[in-house]
Amino acid sequence: MGLAAALKRKLGGGSDGQAKRTCVAANGSAAPASASEAVRQRLANGGFAALAASYSSKNTRTALRKQRKAEAAARQAEQERQRKEAEEAARREWLGLPVRSGAGSDSEEEEAEAGAGSAATLHVAAAGGEEELGGGQKPGGGAAYSRLLGSLQSGGGAFASALQQRQREQAGDSDASESEQEEDELGSEEEGEEELGSGEEGEDQLLGSDEDAELGSGSEDEEAAAVEEEEEVEAAAEDAEDGSSSEDEEAAEQQQGRRQHLSEGVADAGAVAPTAAPEDHYLEHFDCQLSEERAAALLDESRRTRYLDCRAAGAAAAAPSGGSQGGEQGPAVAGDVLRQWPHAALQAAEDTRLPQAAPSDLAAYGVKERLIGRWREVAGPPPGAAANGAASASAGGSGKGSRKSCSKDVGSSSGGGACGDFVSGQQRALFALLSCYPDLLLPCRPYPASKDPGAADPQLDAVLLHMLSHCAKAADRIKKNNDRLRSAAGGDTPALDAVPKDQGFTRAKVLVLLPTRNLALRLVTRLLALAVKETRTDTIQNKQRFLEEFGDADDELTERERAAVARKPAEHQALFGGNTDDHFRLGIKLTRGAVKLFADFFDSDIIVASPLALATRLAEMAGDDSAADFLSSVEILVAERADVLLMQNWAHVVTVFEALNRIPRDGHGVDMMRVRDWALGGRASLYRQTILLSSFPSAEMNALLGRTCRNHAGKVRVWPTHRGVLGQIIPQARQVFERLPAPADGGALVTDPDARFEHFKRALWPRIKEAGAGGGTLIYLPSYFDYVRVRNFLREEMASFLGLCEYTDRSDAARARSYFFDRRKQVLLYTERAQFYNRHRIRGAKSILFYQLPEHPQFYAEVLNLLEEGEAGETPTVTVVFSKVDALRLERVVGSARATKMLKSKKTGTFLFC
Repeated sequence: MGLAAALKRKLGGGSDGQAKRTCVAANGSAAPASASEAVRQRLANGGFAALAASYSSKNTRTALRKQRKAEAAARQAEQERQRKEAEEAARREWLGLPVRSGAGSDSEEEEAEAGAGSAATLHVAAAGGEEELGGGQKPGGGAAYSRLLGSLQSGGGAFASALQQRQREQAGDSDASESEQEEDELGSEEEGEEELGSGEEGEDQLLGSDEDAELGSGSEDEEAAAVEEEEEVEAAAEDAEDGSSSEDEEAAEQQQGRRQHLSEGVADAGAVAPTAAPEDHYLEHFDCQLSEERAAALLDESRRTRYLDCRAAGAAAAAPSGGSQGGEQGPAVAGDVLRQWPHAALQAAEDTRLPQAAPSDLAAYGVKERLIGRWREVAGPPPGAAANGAASASAGGSGKGSRKSCSKDVGSSSGGGACGDFVSGQQRALFALLSCYPDLLLPCRPYPASKDPGAADPQLDAVLLHMLSHCAKAADRIKKNNDRLRSAAGGDTPALDAVPKDQGFTRAKVLVLLPTRNLALRLVTRLLALAVKETRTDTIQNKQRFLEEFGDADDELTERERAAVARKPAEHQALFGGNTDDHFRLGIKLTRGAVKLFADFFDSDIIVASPLALATRLAEMAGDDSAADFLSSVEILVAERADVLLMQNWAHVVTVFEALNRIPRDGHGVDMMRVRDWALGGRASLYRQTILLSSFPSAEMNALLGRTCRNHAGKVRVWPTHRGVLGQIIPQARQVFERLPAPADGGALVTDPDARFEHFKRALWPRIKEAGAGGGTLIYLPSYFDYVRVRNFLREEMASFLGLCEYTDRSDAARARSYFFDRRKQVLLYTERAQFYNRHRIRGAKSILFYQLPEHPQFYAEVLNLLEEGEAGETPTVTVVFSKVDALRLERVVGSARATKMLKSKKTGTFLFC
């Protein structure tokens, strides 16, 4: 009875289980049994709608009788098989033939019947997912029963035991023989867990106060409850083998390579395993039950992220190569994914989930057929290329030839080849990374080259498909569970053992942050094309309003202004062509055949907004505790053009991130019984995937990813290697890079802006006054705060200067440029944001001081290419001040190799480039 005692302790029976689940206060009321239960009670006390009552099947008595009959027939068949095997063994022994041995031999079964089964243990292989039953196979289960045990290895069975005990008592049939209990107690230790989709705490909460009292009752028969739990789960497996009402749905999902989770109310005991390994990590990510230690480690604010260079899956560990982490080997990833960014390193944090294969067929990722069809029509490769790619993939599989042809078109937008449904190997690699649900920093996004809102963008298309696939999987899962609940309530199918946990507090699952309306128009237009085919006028609701509010605003420009815009670089025209308003919010509701724009946030699947608009709304509703409720269940966050957001107010982005995944104050009509336990426990941020898309990396993005993103699937980034822009400078100039000196006491730079300003006053400004009598000195300041500080200092010095920043009017900006060119003013202060938004051509500069290097490396070359020679043919001088905090900016200007030497050099702090 040792195993039975262990089983009772696991299920929380007796006094130990009562103490674990119930805590009775002095006044006799039961205190919350867990953090999730406390959250439920607090939400209920806050005015939530009454929680849905637990449901039960109308034909419970009939279903239980059928189960007992099926179990009796299975036991009889097993006894008959054992008898025949015993006769065969005796015959072979009498004839002198060797007796057959195996898992089902007479000796093993006799040992199991003699009592060795009490000492047997259940082993589940971690890698292959294969199950072994020590002491013989489970009678009446077969291979399907083994698969069922394998899928039930990670949860808790207390709720199933208590609920099934209650159903049997209501049906008036809770008796179980002692032999049945001994026969089933081995499997009951592992069953009934993942099917419930929650741990012991969440299970107790679903039962309510009456069920809690039953769990804590010391007079109930614990062994009988364990036996009844085993009978319920085993009967469900047998029903699935015989053919249940949901078997067809399971077969369709297995054909797409998806694993059907038992928390949806269906056991996949009779499902046929797919031929290829599935790459759909949706259920693996959102149904993962984190331990207390793991969750505490992820939420630890002092924990720093260590990125390691990834290695190809299956490759042997290489010798240390002196990398950024001392040559340590990072997580393994598919070789096709690793090779798609030739000038960048794929780095990941420890314990990051990465794709071990990158299938070229979207069905392998679990994408719905309707989305696959739209993808192939809108964004996929040409039909001929897709067919050739499929043929080559079937012929060569993952051979060298297919990988070579796929990697040829890295970064291109045509020629699918062996990439199947994808237009390039890079797009396929990106989608494979996103499908594993880690946080991703992709700082290799090129600027758009066209103003057309419907222009193809392979990287953005992969992100949009991932968003749509995620929403479709979540919606289909909820719909199937609703159908099963209705069928169970109507008596058509047996009652479910647990309410499925498949929802968040609100409907909004995806949040997309964009800087301007024209970029939102581009993204939403492409999203609508991938989501539905517009066959009716009402397929996309409020489409005309969307085009009017987000459409082109170039008609407001004059002919002269249009001519000035035409002289701007192509990337500037694509970024700022159209409506550049930065205050907008848009809710998108997705259904199977239509899309509704401008939907209410609490009724939307996707929210597209600017950080300014969301921060404004949060500030306007500062006194309302439910201001950020619509952001409570965001599961995917996409920050498109994060480099452009950096040129706005980055504090708004931080404000939005801090408001995400909080427990809401109001219920908003949600069925609290179906809210996931990790959401009730305040751990929703551990399941949120954050995707940052940018044209370059920055310290702000790294800090945001490291401090506010705690995804349990890990973090991955594409880290580029820069060549620099010094080769793009046309005029001959004397470029002096001065490293900011360290403090006199030898300590670190506590505040870099203060140290930089002190260096400017002490060393740089006296030099400018001495050599700049003739005028023509341009001071370049990336930060507006530094601009204000230097401007106030020059006013105190009574210097002849003018300021040109992002807030300067057009007329004042034209006047400042004219005065500087005519030498009426000797110094011109110029900010990077003014350069970013207007691309002014500053003429008349003879010397330039970069107070700090720009974020955009092309701005360095653009400003230097406008330099003029001195009156006596003197070479213009460019002075650049940098420190260790400018490492990323320095890499983009001088190159990664040079920047490393300049930052580590101890001989000198001055470097000259001509």
